[in-house]
Amino acid sequence: MGVATPSEVKGNSYPVTNISWYDAQDFVKKLSEKTGRTYRLPTEAEWEYAAGKSPTANSPYKYGGTYYEVHLKDFAVYNRSSVAIVKTKSPALVVTGYKDITAFYDMSGNVAEWCSDNYGSIAKEDCTDPKGPSTGSGKLIRGGSFVSDADACMVSARDKYAPSHKSNRIGLRVMRVMDADDK
Repeated sequence: MGVATPSEVKGNSYPVTNISWYDAQDFVKKLSEKTGRTYRLPTEAEWEYAAGKSPTANSPYKYGGTYYEVHLKDFAVYNRSSVAIVKTKSPALVVTGYKDITAFYDMSGNVAEWCSDNYGSIAKEDCTDPKGPSTGSGKLIRGGSFVSDADACMVSARDKYAPSHKSNRIGLRVMRVMDADDK
């Protein structure tokens, strides 16, 4: 993208961190312009769906892409649970997919991820493709990070920060909007 990464830990296999929600929005805009495809941050509902949470009340998933009986320590980096890979101010940040036992790369743990939505109440009624509230008390993050406890890494866990907030524990996940040419 022609811009130096703000991350403390640098490398193509590491998640980008130390970006605000505004920085994440700038990145997806530039990525879209550069590639000619449309990219954006996922909504909260899209993030949950990608993490494997079924839209039914009987969801078998507790953490990203795993059934309840799978232990978080076996596939996620959380609560400084990992051996340090590099010596940084972020001793437990690891390469993406470091503990991959599923196809859900780091949906729980490693770095929390910005979503496009405002933080606010979730509608109780069933709906298709829900959007977040138009106003809220911050921007939403999901997934937990390398310093989170196990509860914060659950698919259902939510947190918020001001859109200008930057942290070595927060990054982004982008999604490409499918167009008519996609099969």
